[in-house]
Amino acid sequence: MSVAPGFAGFCPFTIPCRTDLRWFGTDRARLGYAWDRLLFYGTAGIAYGQVRGTLLTPGFTVGQTTRTGFVYGGGIEFALASNWSAKAEYLHTDFGDKPTYGTAAAPLVESVSFKRFNIFRAGLNYRFDWPRW
Repeated sequence: MSVAPGFAGFCPFTIPCRTDLRWFGTDRARLGYAWDRLLFYGTAGIAYGQVRGTLLTPGFTVGQTTRTGFVYGGGIEFALASNWSAKAEYLHTDFGDKPTYGTAAAPLVESVSFKRFNIFRAGLNYRFDWPRW
């Protein structure tokens, strides 16, 4: 979430406004090097999410749009037991510059301050045994 004074064309007359990333997802490929029970990997792909603009004075939603961009990062994964592993990962996401809100007749342009963000996460994975033919 970002709160800022009016942006040209988005928050008229410097009315305070807010931009929110409502949801996002990624589709990525992963390539790495396994050494014993440890995997080092890099990952890259596309990112997508919905950005919404809201004027704070009356609480009026100016508009929302689905944005696409790119994501890249890397991580490590360690096999703990036969089906269990733990991982730590870093991702950098970039949605580009100026989403357009409004209608085709009256578009409003806003530069989203969280267009780039970083994600650090850790996880515990369980892999199910699939039938082996």
